[in-house]
Amino acid sequence: MIAPEPHAEAGHLVEVSEASPAETAPALNEPLYFLVAASRSAATLGMLPATLSVLSDRDDWAHRDYEKVMGELGVAGEQLETLCKQVAELGEARAEAMQSRDEALAWAGQLESRLAQAERTVSEQSRAIAERDGEIARRGGLRWWLRLPFARFFGR
Repeated sequence: MIAPEPHAEAGHLVEVSEASPAETAPALNEPLYFLVAASRSAATLGMLPATLSVLSDRDDWAHRDYEKVMGELGVAGEQLETLCKQVAELGEARAEAMQSRDEALAWAGQLESRLAQAERTVSEQSRAIAERDGEIARRGGLRWWLRLPFARFFGR
């Protein structure tokens, strides 16, 4: 900032400190430079604007706060990158799980098909066994044995 030294009528300058932000100073505590403007006529110097409003940060706490926020932003960026990687890994794991599930469902479908085929085979075999049991029961009776010689003789 390059400005004339403030006076009550010329402008407003406030310097604050982080240690005591409620206490203000009406001038810069430790200005870096003093510049002097000179002219042959006072009218030329009078053409400079005299109104000035400045807030000075004696301890640079606004800048340190900026650095702190930027550091936290960097950490948040790293955390975001880590989270994005984790999301990608979870997406891959989900895809693998879905593929495993689909394979398991296909295998279960094959098992159900084999089970249905086995049940049909058991049903057919049970029916054949029932027919044989009926024939055995029929041949086990006295009546069949008595009719057998006549059936053989007449070719039935």
